[in-house]
Amino acid sequence: MTSLLSIRDEVDQWFSLYFQAFLDIGAGKIDPNKILLYWGVPLHTSSPKHTKWLKSSEEVVGVLNEMQGTLKQIGYTHTEALDKTITAYSENASRVDAIMSRRRGDGAEIDRAAVSFELRRADDEWIIISTTSRPTDASMLHEVW
Repeated sequence: MTSLLSIRDEVDQWFSLYFQAFLDIGAGKIDPNKILLYWGVPLHTSSPKHTKWLKSSEEVVGVLNEMQGTLKQIGYTHTEALDKTITAYSENASRVDAIMSRRRGDGAEIDRAAVSFELRRADDEWIIISTTSRPTDASMLHEVW
């Protein structure tokens, strides 16, 4: 049986790859469809303003493009993770919570949200099955949830 500490380390490495891919998609460096290596179909997404199931690859990529398009209109260039925690439930289930600070090229913050990602193992890879977010001014997760 694998220790939960090693699962957390594995998820942390995977999340770093996901986060870089997300940034690269936002910067136009890679095809937005590459998000499907990290976001599952179906994918549940929620915030204080919405809750919905995305039931096709097109819907999942469409939400990503819409979100990043809206951010780019207000000068978005990159995201910084201010705080992050990883919970390993088992060898096949985990959660990553992070405070995401979205910024312009000059470093000014334009948006901050606490985001929770539910992950499950699919074959030998992790996949995000659900995300939820809420706007926040907090810098630490314990101040949000």
